[in-house]
Amino acid sequence: MIFKHFAARLFSKGTCPVSQLCLAGAMVVCGFFGTGCATTGQADAVAISHVRGNVFVLQPFFPAHIRRVAVLPISTLADNWEADYQIPKLEPVLHDEIGKSRRFEQITITRDQLRQWTGKTTWSVQEKLPANFFRKLQDETGSDAVLFTRLHPFHGFKPMVLGWELRLVDFQTALTIWAADETFDAGDPAVARAASHYFLAHERGGNPLADGEAALNSPGRFSAYALNEMLATMPAR
Repeated sequence: MIFKHFAARLFSKGTCPVSQLCLAGAMVVCGFFGTGCATTGQADAVAISHVRGNVFVLQPFFPAHIRRVAVLPISTLADNWEADYQIPKLEPVLHDEIGKSRRFEQITITRDQLRQWTGKTTWSVQEKLPANFFRKLQDETGSDAVLFTRLHPFHGFKPMVLGWELRLVDFQTALTIWAADETFDAGDPAVARAASHYFLAHERGGNPLADGEAALNSPGRFSAYALNEMLATMPAR
């Protein structure tokens, strides 16, 4: 309760980095990039299969009032041209994997919409948000929460390396419900096996000649595997 009131006060003061706003209290206790949480009730750390996971879960089940989530356009770092080039291909993959998770109804926000409402085409969790950012998204979309998405890093040359940073923030409480930040390296044998297995089980479209190695050479297929792993750590519905 103290953490919730603390976050609410930070939000009411205007511009504030969402990473500070939503994880300030919980990260002190749990160590978002550490080994887990030493308390119960407020947060829990969940490991991603096959890789070391940086995952924050506020509670084991989705809040009942969160049914619709505004999904922001994928952001990147300014100097990562490879990631920028892949965005048109990977945004449909992101939306598809979110749909498969069946945790909520996603409301896809376009870059044009976000620019009209906030003045920018993308926002990351590291930036200071406008004071009315959450309220504007809620009013325009009828959503209950927002999902920040960022692709970083991305290296397309073999072995492929890509990272996803995802954070789900509740409009009602301004708290982070779930966050995951993970880099997947196709050069890691465990990751390569897992990606190939996922492709053969879910993505080959019934082609008996499909090779699991294809998942390691396709940004879309490799991202589908990575996002599936990460989204599986969200609170249960």
